Amino acid sequence: MKNKLVFFVAILLSIPGTLFAQLNNEIPITQIVAYDSELYGESRKLYISLPMDYQDTKKDYPVLYVLFPESNYFRAKSAAWHVEGSNGIPEFIVVGISNKDSWNEVFPFKLARRPTSGGADTFLESISAEVIPFIESNYRADSLRILAGFSNSAMFACHVLVKKPELFKSYILSSPMLAYGNGYVLKETVEFFGNIESLDKTLYVIYGENDYQNVLKAMPHFETLLKEKSPENLKWKVDLLENEHHVPYVDVYNGLVFTFEKLNEEKTTSAEEK
Repeated sequence: MKNKLVFFVAILLSIPGTLFAQLNNEIPITQIVAYDSELYGESRKLYISLPMDYQDTKKDYPVLYVLFPESNYFRAKSAAWHVEGSNGIPEFIVVGISNKDSWNEVFPFKLARRPTSGGADTFLESISAEVIPFIESNYRADSLRILAGFSNSAMFACHVLVKKPELFKSYILSSPMLAYGNGYVLKETVEFFGNIESLDKTLYVIYGENDYQNVLKAMPHFETLLKEKSPENLKWKVDLLENEHHVPYVDVYNGLVFTFEKLNEEKTTSAEEK
């Protein structure tokens, strides 16, 4: 099926009007856009927000892809908008990727109590073959892609890193549920790290001291893996926040600051070596 743009709504009624009705268009409007998915045989939604100066420039922009957008998109967009323009951080196109059955689409393994689970690889293929090409053919997106995941979708984002590491440059994982499925994604990460020498990516992980057990049980092992076995050129950081709970509110903000701190260091090093 041929991809097509269908604009359902420009302003979400559940969001305060002042968020979008600033003077001089200070905050870009977020649109909900439909694309046709051949893999799922249906129309699917994307949340898309363009940079403030998008219409006045011809330049390309990095893209921040946000999973579970119904819960996290506007917080992620707010964080991106807040850090843009400071410390060498550019403006972003922000894209929220909706899914219809989260148990199916972000779990790469079956759960007995969730009969539809286990379809993560189809969702990953849809992102790779449908969502990203759709964005890059309809918007001025450059090659820098960042993936932000939260809770179960942060586990999925780690699965993406392992299965298709070339798809994104940077990853932000907020309270990844890596103990799920007897540590399935953690185990595949161990295997992946054991079979690759270099991984030129950034990885930011954040969770709370009072997080869910499926986060807390796995994170010490994950951090040890990163300390002892991470491939060369992987820039990573794990933040444990005291007195915080699941999916800390500052996750995307902190993640973007770390990401561009490391990416800008790479640029400086490359320029000095020339």
